[in-house]
Amino acid sequence: VALKLFKCSEIDSYSGESYLSFQPDILCWDGSHLFLVLTTGVPSLLIWGVGFPMFWLYFSHRVHKREDKNVSVIGKFMDFYSKECYFWEAIVYFEKLIVMGITVAIYEFDMDAKVIVVVSTLSVFYFLQLRFLPIIFADMNRLESYSFLVAIFTITVGNVSIEPSNSAAVRILLQTVIRIFNYVFFIYWTSKFISSLLGEKILQNAYVKKVLEKVRTYINKKRKTFSLRRPNLMKTKLQ
Repeated sequence: VALKLFKCSEIDSYSGESYLSFQPDILCWDGSHLFLVLTTGVPSLLIWGVGFPMFWLYFSHRVHKREDKNVSVIGKFMDFYSKECYFWEAIVYFEKLIVMGITVAIYEFDMDAKVIVVVSTLSVFYFLQLRFLPIIFADMNRLESYSFLVAIFTITVGNVSIEPSNSAAVRILLQTVIRIFNYVFFIYWTSKFISSLLGEKILQNAYVKKVLEKVRTYINKKRKTFSLRRPNLMKTKLQ
C-alpha cells in the first residue's frame, strides 16, 4: 500500500504535473500527497523495507552463533534452512521488496521494458536459489526453483499475449497455456508439499511437532466435549 503513494502519472504533458495513479484527482508532491508520503510512505518503507530485514539478519545471526535455535521464533524458522543459509528468510523478503520496488520505479516505462527488468530480477534470484539450495528438504528446494520458472513463464507469455497485433484466437490460446501451466504447478506443489509434510523429516522438526501436538490436543478436547453433551441430548430426546 505504501508503494502506491509513489506511483504518479504525468497526465498533462504541457504543465509537466503528475497525479497519483490510483487517485488521479490528487496532485503528486504537493499538499495532501506530500503529507501522506512523509507520514505514511517513507516511514513504512523504512520500517518494512529496511528495518524488518535488517532486524531479521541481526537476530538470525545471533541465534546462529549461539547454535540454540529454540531461543526465539526466528530460530524456529531457521530450522528449515541449512546452517550456511540461516539468513535466507531475509533474502526472500528482499526479493519481494525489490520486485515491488522495481515495478513502482519503472511505472512510466513501456510494458516490454517492465517485463525485461522484472524477469531479469527473478532470474537472478532463481540462480541464487539453484546455487545455494538453502532449504534442508530437497523437495522444497525443487518447488522453490520451479516457482521462479512459473513466474518468469507467466510474465513473459502474458506480455506476449496482450500484444495488439495478436488475434483473439492467439490471445485465448496463450492465456489458456498460462492457466494450464499454473494449474499443473499448483497441483504438483500441493502434492509435494503434502508428501513432504507427511514425511519423517518434517514431522521430526521440533516446531512442527509442537504445532501438531496443539492441534491434536484441541481436537481431543472438542471430541470429549461432544461426547459429554451427547448423552444429555439423547436423554432430552427420550423425554
